[in-house]
Amino acid sequence: MAEQKESTTSENMETSAEATESSAKESASSEKKRSLNLKGYERLINRMQEERKELQKELSKDYREARHYVREHPEEGVLYAFIGGLAIGLLLGTRFTGSSYESDD
Repeated sequence: MAEQKESTTSENMETSAEATESSAKESASSEKKRSLNLKGYERLINRMQEERKELQKELSKDYREARHYVREHPEEGVLYAFIGGLAIGLLLGTRFTGSSYESDD
């Protein structure tokens, strides 16, 4: 009976050691995956920051060009603003009043 208890205890210890080792491997694997995910996120964040900087440069350049054009051609700038205002006013007027230019028959 004592031998049977010792063998059972020995088997339990081996099973426990195997479970601990397996758990440690899973934990290490999980840490590697987490580390790879973090590196991927960092690369993505860096790429997005670079894209944002490039977009800001392009927008600044386009804005400067538009201002320069309007300064050189003020009549055209006023005309475009007037036409744009009419178009927006027409769209908003028909949208909010709910009417159209069709006659009621």
